[in-house]
Amino acid sequence: MTTKNTFTTKSSNITVPLPLFIPVYRPDYSFELFSEDSRKYGLSAVMVNAFLLFRERRLKAAFEQGHTLRNHIGGFDGMLCTDSGAFQQLSGRKVGVDPLEIVKFQNMIKTDIAAPLDLITPPDTGFDETRRRMIISQYRIAEALEVCDYSDLAGIQQGGGFFSLRQKHIRQLAGIGIKYYGIGSMVPFFNKNHDLSFTCGVIRDARSVIGEGAPMHVYGAGDPLDIAFMFFAGANIFDSSSYAHYAQRGYYMTPYGAVNKRSACERLGFECACPVCRDNEPAGIFDIIPGEPLRKLHNLFLILETVRALGEFSGNTRIEEYVSVVYDRHIENIDLFPGSMLASSWEKYLKGDKSDKEAETGKAMRFIDPDTEGGGDDFCCFGQFRDKTGIPSIEKPSLPHLKGLDADNCGREPKTIELSEIEQEAIEVLAAESAVVYKMDRSVIAALLAEELTAPKNTRFRSRINGAESIKEAQRLSEYKTFRKNMRAVLYQKLRQYKEPDLSANELLAGFVECAGSDIASTVDSLLRTHVSTRERMPDREEFARTVHGFIKPGDAVIDVGCGFAPLLWPAGFFENLSCYIAVDKDAEATETVRVFAKKCGITNLKAFTWDINSGLPELNRLTGIDRYDIALMLKLIPVVSRADQASGGAAGATSILGDFPAARLLATVNRESMTKRESIEKRELSVLKQFIRAFDFSIEAGFSGGSETGYCIVKKLTQQSNIW
Repeated sequence: MTTKNTFTTKSSNITVPLPLFIPVYRPDYSFELFSEDSRKYGLSAVMVNAFLLFRERRLKAAFEQGHTLRNHIGGFDGMLCTDSGAFQQLSGRKVGVDPLEIVKFQNMIKTDIAAPLDLITPPDTGFDETRRRMIISQYRIAEALEVCDYSDLAGIQQGGGFFSLRQKHIRQLAGIGIKYYGIGSMVPFFNKNHDLSFTCGVIRDARSVIGEGAPMHVYGAGDPLDIAFMFFAGANIFDSSSYAHYAQRGYYMTPYGAVNKRSACERLGFECACPVCRDNEPAGIFDIIPGEPLRKLHNLFLILETVRALGEFSGNTRIEEYVSVVYDRHIENIDLFPGSMLASSWEKYLKGDKSDKEAETGKAMRFIDPDTEGGGDDFCCFGQFRDKTGIPSIEKPSLPHLKGLDADNCGREPKTIELSEIEQEAIEVLAAESAVVYKMDRSVIAALLAEELTAPKNTRFRSRINGAESIKEAQRLSEYKTFRKNMRAVLYQKLRQYKEPDLSANELLAGFVECAGSDIASTVDSLLRTHVSTRERMPDREEFARTVHGFIKPGDAVIDVGCGFAPLLWPAGFFENLSCYIAVDKDAEATETVRVFAKKCGITNLKAFTWDINSGLPELNRLTGIDRYDIALMLKLIPVVSRADQASGGAAGATSILGDFPAARLLATVNRESMTKRESIEKRELSVLKQFIRAFDFSIEAGFSGGSETGYCIVKKLTQQSNIW
């Protein structure tokens, strides 16, 4: 239930006042949060990073046994909010968490407000990529709503710097029944420089859509000056760890802006009545500025007091008076706040100027470098992220000549590679040699060679071959031989990548979410060609599907271990009459894609889960709710896992899990041909598979031969004898 001045959580029935500030809780600096003074000043909620809890196995196990988030942080009786790892994902780290699983986890630990794993959009992201992120975020939010039976789910608006996308997304969120709204990806637009025109314009538009009473949470907003203007525009919930980050960088918060010098405090004439400043009388605030722990406490109390005061002003003209005073004091002392854009941006907001990237294409948005300007979790990532804004094609381009070629520009501005005659000849010779050995088109190899040749590290090599009178003379140079050796390593590594690195995963997934009708088939084909394992099966796709299906009986419970995109290979009738088809993979992008496929095609018995073999069978059972299967598909998996175990020190941990897998039959296949080179590896791979069969006491029930794969359907000898299945 929500009124204009309060919000009550769905399950815990906790009521908090609005407006509300939610400080970010971390054990290493948040011990002050639960003090008596904090509660007195209005601490009613905290934000905890659920992703950090999720990845700690010991903690995760405790939560699965009934431990709750409230227990974990010491019994705090206010509203508990969690986030999902979206900022960690943006920083460039692959978080390795399933978007649906992290929401289920938040619901399980009984957070009051759960967050989806939305895709944050840095301000320099182009329109097409921003739109894709919005589409995927909306899909994840809608999917997450279905599993949040305890927690309220935050429907977080995305849309980057494009007002039209922001408008569209907030209306989509309202249309699916969201009760708790968030405004995401806003921090770099306003942080530190107080550029509030776009942010407040988005808030005002969102408020007009969701109505007066709904909670609206601006994620990452923690400067008391910004909070006042955002509240005036229509937001009423804010969260940040700014109170700590500002203190770490020497900043002391005031309602008029953060300062780091005693003289600045004197000029602003701010007298603070918080417990920290009060207890340090008569010296007052001027003697506590150098001390980080006290600054941290002061900053927290000031934010809480600012929000409390704003609540008192709500609904009358005093809020306008308060904002005017803050504005005037800030502008009168503008030299204390270098780079502040408050005056110009607030004027734009009042005039109704959107100031978005559609109105000013290519506008360079200022971001905060956490290492130089007092940033932290709330400010991090944006300066380190550079996204591709173009739309790469799925097929590699044809490259009939070398001048002007650009093999992998992936939406970047095309670059012309100027090569001398002997350089072109050298590349043609090397490409022809490599195409005989490696499973890559000659023209693509030539493009990669040309790009590598023009890299600064190869300046000496270029100089040396251009001094040669013929290609034969150039081939005798030690630099030529070194370049040839290095390029073969580059080609090998490129072919070892399971998924095409030049393709935008967001582009493919967003296109899949949006496609309908006859477009589904072509989108599936495009997706299959981006993953090397399924791409290898495309020429014999129908035959391969029939062969695999021949080992599956009506009513079987099937699990596809290390599925990748394999479920997308099967025709619609493949899943009919199966008890279930469980697809598991450690790649969260793959399992999310399979779930989208199942929903698009209406395949209700196809379920996908993100599972790493090394996490063990109990974790698999927890995820799926199934403890035994009729058949497990381990397509091209066992040799890969076996080699990974050997590389990690010889222990057969993951291989043992496959050997003890709870399935009556295993359909285990191997590649006939190398993933990288044009050579047969069938004998070597079958040898690994046969060793697995002997080591774990299997027997061969039938042989398998389909397309580029061969293998066996195997059963445990004990199973054959006792027929316990």
